[in-house]
Amino acid sequence: GLVGPWQSRSSSLNQSIVLPGAAPSSN
Repeated sequence: GLVGPWQSRSSSLNQSIVLPGAAPSSN
């Protein structure tokens, strides 16, 4: 997991690098 506001709620999906506020299906 890298930097991101969604880092807390999506620890699992955090494997992928996405733009802040542009989380994967979790969003």
